Amino acid sequence: MKTLLLAALAGLCAAAAVAPSVGLPLGGGLPETARTLADDDETELDKRMLAIKAQVRTLRRSLRDAESNDASLEALHALQVAALEAKLMEPRRAAGVPEPERPAFIRAYRQEMVRFTLVALETEAALLAGDQEKAGELFSALRDLEDPAHERFTEDG
Repeated sequence: MKTLLLAALAGLCAAAAVAPSVGLPLGGGLPETARTLADDDETELDKRMLAIKAQVRTLRRSLRDAESNDASLEALHALQVAALEAKLMEPRRAAGVPEPERPAFIRAYRQEMVRFTLVALETEAALLAGDQEKAGELFSALRDLEDPAHERFTEDG
């Protein structure tokens, strides 16, 4: 499974590298649903998180039906790209963390984003293998990561 995840991650990185040349959103390009949710005063990280939220909403519906697997795979790709971009950004809350603790806080945030991305990749792998039930279970695990991470890394908690 680890080899499959590493291969999927390598594929995602390769796709991210060519995405702009084939018209896929990357490097600031957000899906329309995320753009309409984003305000001008929001940070780039906020915009990526809104993109992730929009894709989670899509997946909540599309994963119920194997006929929607193409839409699910597209949403997972967009979610993964947004998560990879967000992983390299600092949460707003980092500014309020005392300087000696800030690097550890940022590292913990990045680790959580890696964990989130790995579960998204596992979800994609399950879909590609035709295991709809496993994809649904993994998606539930992905959603379970949200609240604790928001409590730890966002100003709103």
